[in-house]
Amino acid sequence: MKRPATVTLFVALATIAIPLLLLIGVSSSSLPAAWGSPSTPGGLVGTRILDAITSYPAATIGVDGTPHSLRASELSDPIALAAGTHRLTVSAGRETASSTVELGDSCTALVVAAQPAGPDHPLAVTALAECPVARIPDGEASIRVLPATGATDGAVSLVAGGSGTPVTATPFTPSDRVDVAAGPITLQLTRPGRPGVVAVLQENLAPDTAYTVLMTGGSALIPVVERLIIDGVQPPAAVPAGVHINTDGPAPARRGSPWRLVFLVPVGLVAAILLLATRGRTAARAIICVLAAILLTTGCQASGSGGQSSLSTPAGPQVAPAGPAGDTAVPGSGPASSTPGLSRPTVLFNKVKAFIVVVPISAVTTLSAILPGTEVGWVDGSDPIGGPAGTTVLVGHDVYAGKPAVFADLADLKPGDEVVVRHDGIDDRYTVDLVASYPKGNLPAAIWTPRLLRALVLITCGGSIDPVTGLHRLNAVVTSHLVGTTKSPI
Repeated sequence: MKRPATVTLFVALATIAIPLLLLIGVSSSSLPAAWGSPSTPGGLVGTRILDAITSYPAATIGVDGTPHSLRASELSDPIALAAGTHRLTVSAGRETASSTVELGDSCTALVVAAQPAGPDHPLAVTALAECPVARIPDGEASIRVLPATGATDGAVSLVAGGSGTPVTATPFTPSDRVDVAAGPITLQLTRPGRPGVVAVLQENLAPDTAYTVLMTGGSALIPVVERLIIDGVQPPAAVPAGVHINTDGPAPARRGSPWRLVFLVPVGLVAAILLLATRGRTAARAIICVLAAILLTTGCQASGSGGQSSLSTPAGPQVAPAGPAGDTAVPGSGPASSTPGLSRPTVLFNKVKAFIVVVPISAVTTLSAILPGTEVGWVDGSDPIGGPAGTTVLVGHDVYAGKPAVFADLADLKPGDEVVVRHDGIDDRYTVDLVASYPKGNLPAAIWTPRLLRALVLITCGGSIDPVTGLHRLNAVVTSHLVGTTKSPI
């Protein structure tokens, strides 16, 4: 009994539709979306406290109720404050003062207690905040002047180097910054429009570092003091804006992509035509349907195997080839290698314990080609592990070959949790400050600009999947700061 042409056409269309639906389903939902929409809750402010009072030998300066006792002209060690509103107090002798300030994420703040009108005048306390938005040029340092005293009798200018352009500040208001070549330099402080020099400092400036020439004192009790302080250190290199950090691992074995429609449609049409041409020949029609289904299903397969990376980590310290700063992508830049100068460093948080290897900053767009799913990559170009300052950036896969990878549970971290980086018998202990997600290519500039506090940034992928590229649309970012170091357990 012959089937109607409509039945034959229905069979042909089904032959096309079933693999097509499988294709769409696999390509849009094969990886979990552990992270949600872009968000920036919380944040951190690196803060120091300065006693700039000139009528008392010491003072107690409070931040949110926590007292800090300082001698005149003393500058505290850096402390970490959450971004937001803070209450400041100061007491010296029988005098007191207070204020409320708002501090932003990834900024640097200097809490200053002083007598702005001069000795024997009322106390005041405030916070001077700076939020870097741009990197210091390669091989240079950034510098400004802040007269935290009313004894300068007006404005003060800073001339950095023999022929530098001066920048000018007024009491308790910092000058603009000026970028200068790193290395030995002469810093001159002058009073605009007046002869003579207030002070001369001979300094050796480090690259990628922001400085302030700080002036304090200025009374019979407290002499004027000029000194150079560090405001922050930035990583030597940065991933340029617009460049994606792709920690998406290789695709699982059955993963399709929309370009395969070019293959699916012609095969389906040919099958339909052959079916119509073989009406009444049941065996031939069955063979055509089976062959078409096989071809269409094969067309949904991924071109790669999707298994674990076969790249091995070299034994012992070894320096990985790093691309030049600003280089955006060099596919196949070579495998990750052991972090230079360290003995098998590891990162630990929650139940994660993974070795850290080197990945070139020029290869962050193609990490699936060089970074195994069980290891974490130190971005060569960020500040080194165990270094004295700056920001260390670690990257890892959330999914690898369709299975949870080393950073699959990164989203479970929350502010206040601990992340440990173990190296050379030492545990560097970091506290999580911020857990957020951002569109790829649009990470916060603060990752690569100067920071006062030693920072650790963990990056993976998350969010929904782009059906065209098969990659996550977001980068998940966990930012933390160093709170201390301990001896590693045996």
